[in-house]
Amino acid sequence: MELLQIGVLSQHADYTLTATAFVSVQRGLQVHIPCQFTYNKQHANSFSTFYGYWFKNKKEPVQCASVPSQSQGLLVATNNEGQTIKESTKNRIQLDGDVEQGNCSFQINDAQLEDEGSYYFRVEQGDILKYSFYLKTLQVTVTDYLRPSSTHPANCIHEDNALSCICSFQSQVPAQIQWQVEGETLSGNSTRGALQVMSWVHTNVVVSSLNFSGNLEGGQPLICLGSNAFGTYVVHFRLSSPTKDYLQPSSTHPANCIHEDNALFCICSFQSQVPAQIQWQVEGETLSGNSTRGALQTMSWVRTNEVVSSLNFSGSLEGGQPLICLGSNALGTYAVHFRLNSPTKDAYVTILVSAVCGSLITASIFLLSLCLSRLRKTQKEKQEKEEKESSYNMRAHQAMDENNAIYCNVQPMRCYARSKF
Repeated sequence: MELLQIGVLSQHADYTLTATAFVSVQRGLQVHIPCQFTYNKQHANSFSTFYGYWFKNKKEPVQCASVPSQSQGLLVATNNEGQTIKESTKNRIQLDGDVEQGNCSFQINDAQLEDEGSYYFRVEQGDILKYSFYLKTLQVTVTDYLRPSSTHPANCIHEDNALSCICSFQSQVPAQIQWQVEGETLSGNSTRGALQVMSWVHTNVVVSSLNFSGNLEGGQPLICLGSNAFGTYVVHFRLSSPTKDYLQPSSTHPANCIHEDNALFCICSFQSQVPAQIQWQVEGETLSGNSTRGALQTMSWVRTNEVVSSLNFSGSLEGGQPLICLGSNALGTYAVHFRLNSPTKDAYVTILVSAVCGSLITASIFLLSLCLSRLRKTQKEKQEKEEKESSYNMRAHQAMDENNAIYCNVQPMRCYARSKF
């Protein structure tokens, strides 16, 4: 923290203020500003309370000391509890002097960038003593540590044998950036071998870029170091070979195995920007390239940045055997695991179960059809019998009706008795 007293200005013979004219404080810290003032005793009223006010200027101060205080600044600190204080400074900026004793000292806690500016003091007591020290202002400057800028966030792009990095910091005072890589230190606008640095400043942001071309060793540290008069800020990068240099499974020939009877065919492939090879590990054997060993045969080929290998196996194969396709290059390895299961036994079981189920289903359908057929035949015979009985009964009733009609036409016979003479 730096305090500089430039001088004391007198506004009026009876009204004077003695304070530090310029104060510098780092952001987040606190500063105490000593202050003393005098006033016209004839204007004082012993029955009224002394009130002191610190205002932050919104614009240039005017020459007239009788202008109301509220018209020129924002109230940031007072001992008058009835006044409204700017919310962002409430409890941070405090008037800690005894105003009645002519002490106008105040303190800024947790200094923020918005606290930077000019301040003036005003004293009030009763209806007469009202005075603002417009011409005796206090200038507060808030400095800041370097901090990363969000406009150009630190980042590195690594492709093939080219590297491009950027780094930036915000600073209220002049700052610079240095790059440290492979034992070299560069700053400003400079070139050294395969390293090139460019730097520029935009308002309060300092920016620098680093470009590297050529053979780059992985795992090298890279440091972006920002510094100003108040401190330094370090950003660490870890240079690694680009992701695409590592082995990756290829999508054009995805790893797969086809197992039928006593034959097995597998394929495996990887993408790699550097030379790579594939090994097959099965039943204790390791094969690579184009080779044959017993019932095992491998074939390998390269297409642009893709290495491909196939495995053929014929003969008796034990189930549950592990099979590994191992790709490797100068940067690492990648393993693809297969689990070989003998399909023969499972196939037979499946076929047998399918046959039994099929037979049962067929028999069930046949029995159901037979039952339905017998049921239809029984219903048909019953229906025919009922129809015959119905026809017979109808004919019998018709015959009885005809007989009744004949007898109804015969008149009853009368019997006469003969007398014997």
